[in-house]
Amino acid sequence: MTMPISANATLGVQVSGGPNVGLSWQISADGLDRVTVTVPKAGSKSVDLQPAAADKLLLLVMSSSKYDALLTYKFDPAGSAYKLTQPQVLSGGDLAVKAGAAAGPISIANGTTADVTVDVFVLRKS
Repeated sequence: MTMPISANATLGVQVSGGPNVGLSWQISADGLDRVTVTVPKAGSKSVDLQPAAADKLLLLVMSSSKYDALLTYKFDPAGSAYKLTQPQVLSGGDLAVKAGAAAGPISIANGTTADVTVDVFVLRKS
């Protein structure tokens, strides 16, 4: 039997000369996965996450060595491609809706002229 994972998440947004938003929350998860891949220029890679249905995903964080509209990812091969133009943070109970019907591999396509390193971090319940 595995021990539950307790993670603390924080998010801070400060608008120059304007308001700020600071949030913190605790996530109780049963598993985590972290994968770092190099996606070749004009190529693609699939990131396999630990097996779990999409409704089991609690947190997904994606970061990249370079952000560009030509760097995209998909949760479902037949689904929409999302541009990786900034770090991606998806959290909450409706993550299954965002991720599509199944939490299969995430497909990352690099249409840029240089290799890009992408880091994917996931917390999930069993």
